[in-house]
Amino acid sequence: MNIIPFIENVYIPYMYKEAEQGNPLPTKSNWTLRKAKYDEQYIRKFLIPFIRKSGANWSEINDRFADSLVEYMRNGKLTDTTIQRYKGCFN
Repeated sequence: MNIIPFIENVYIPYMYKEAEQGNPLPTKSNWTLRKAKYDEQYIRKFLIPFIRKSGANWSEINDRFADSLVEYMRNGKLTDTTIQRYKGCFN
């Protein structure tokens, strides 16, 4: 499955399922519907458009991809603090 359909059809529904169950996150907190909603918003606003623009495939998701995504968000006039927060939902 390509990256974008996977994100839209598997990962985003997974986030909401985890939130509905209040399952734990690796960061010592739990999924919430609010977190799932904000993560979906950031994914749709930045990650998916960047993947479309770059034409990345699964084998290209690496540190270089992450660096390029950060530059893409900086060019969108986001501060580094905001970028760090958004990157957290992309992991």
